[in-house]
Amino acid sequence: MVYATIRQHGDAVTTEKTTEKTTEKDEGVNGQLNDSQKETFEFIKAHEGYNTTKIADDLGKPFRTIVKHINVLLELNMIERRGSKKTGGYYVK
Repeated sequence: MVYATIRQHGDAVTTEKTTEKTTEKDEGVNGQLNDSQKETFEFIKAHEGYNTTKIADDLGKPFRTIVKHINVLLELNMIERRGSKKTGGYYVK
């Protein structure tokens, strides 16, 4: 993002542009997976077609955690979703 700051010094007005760097908090964005995300990926590789609920139950992890892992893996194009919302599942690309 670029921000413009306008300052007035007496009769002179100056404009200053500043740039703010933003970084992604998500570890998967830079190509690195944490151990838990790797475990989820390996599970999907071994059990293709499972949905989020089945993955969470079999790994014994909270549903929301698996959703976050799947979102990272989808963003990195490591997996894809096939099928409908109700009966579809995840597959390794």
